[in-house]
Amino acid sequence: MEEKFTEEGIPGGCVGAIDGCHIVLFACPGTHDYVDYFNRKERYSYNIQAVVDINKVIRHLHVGHPGCSHDMRVFSESQVGEDPASLLDPHQYIIADSGYKPLYHIVPVFKKEPGQTTVRGDEVRLNCSNSSLIS
Repeated sequence: MEEKFTEEGIPGGCVGAIDGCHIVLFACPGTHDYVDYFNRKERYSYNIQAVVDINKVIRHLHVGHPGCSHDMRVFSESQVGEDPASLLDPHQYIIADSGYKPLYHIVPVFKKEPGQTTVRGDEVRLNCSNSSLIS
């Protein structure tokens, strides 16, 4: 898998992409913590997280968090967040969107820092490569 990511312009060692997704619920959950399922888009949902390979095949799935959960919280409580060595070799990493913090095994896209007016050309190219692979 690493070679295919490299061919797409992603530096060596990348084996997947990670992101969260809201699964919208038809109605308000009938639980005492129903408010936790209300997400930022004003809908009731579950937040799930998937790691996909270059062919967009799901390689790891973590489910069960209410819609109010941020992607980074879901990640930190998933197997890939708690025990990355169980899924990744030491030199491997996963690309992510800017909702994830940079970690040894997670490489998020670049975003502008406060006061920064542009993102460097090499950062834009990497972001574009990530975007086309994740979409």
